[in-house]
Amino acid sequence: MHQPRRPITHRRSDHGQIRHGRDAHGRDGHGRRGGKVASRRRRQVLRCSGAGGRPESQQMRAAMASGRLHDRATWLLALPFGGLWWPWLGWSGSAVGAAAFLLGGLLLSPDLDTVSRPSRRWGPLQPLWWPYRRLLPHRSVLSHSPLLGSAGRLLYLALLLLGLCWLGGPLGLPAPGRLLQGLHDLWLQQRALLLTALVGVEASAWLHLIQDGDPLPRWPRWLRRPRRGRRRQPRRRMARRRRAS
Repeated sequence: MHQPRRPITHRRSDHGQIRHGRDAHGRDGHGRRGGKVASRRRRQVLRCSGAGGRPESQQMRAAMASGRLHDRATWLLALPFGGLWWPWLGWSGSAVGAAAFLLGGLLLSPDLDTVSRPSRRWGPLQPLWWPYRRLLPHRSVLSHSPLLGSAGRLLYLALLLLGLCWLGGPLGLPAPGRLLQGLHDLWLQQRALLLTALVGVEASAWLHLIQDGDPLPRWPRWLRRPRRGRRRQPRRRMARRRRAS
């Protein structure tokens, strides 16, 4: 049975121009959409996978926790983590463990590779992490890996501190050699507390990765295995086949 065509209305856009040949929903007389709405819809359909028919970007966002949930979990687990060190190191070990856990979750988070809550907490020092974000893509293997991510951020921070001391020598800042000697003396005197602090930073990073749903990072593009499958067809050819069917 032949279906009647939809009534066509002429309505004005936001800029006062008249749009001819479209109804109130952006369809023409044959029921087809046009403009940016149709192209956006086609892109979403092409990116859809088998898990619920949602685009890949929406699936990744659903799997990862938000920044507020990361902060809440960090605050809730900081004291229990610090209490684990009390039988061996007493109150000082508990305080260092809890403080390191908070520091790692709130200021040295794996999400420093993108604009996020941890990067904004650095305040005026936020531009210091701009090279880190430019060098590493989000969820890179160098930022979201166990052990490797925390070690990379601490090393990056240490290199920045040494560079500032070297540049600020004429202004009265300590020389880099003197700073390294002081760190070595601190390691010899308070080795247990420094190890506790390092474990606390790494534990907060593990909590972040587990909340994201999968502690495995995204490998660089040159290390990814190429996908084998049907070659993607151009959009125009796919549109012609849909119209023909």
